Amino acid sequence: MEWTAGDSQLHEQWRPEQLLEEQLLNLVYSSI
Repeated sequence: MEWTAGDSQLHEQWRPEQLLEEQLLNLVYSSI
């Protein structure tokens, strides 16, 4: 993913930890 100037505000509120959690959840759901 590439961040654009318009996404700067989103990037401040968005944390890498959230992406990791989503990836873990996706792995759990896909393994069911």
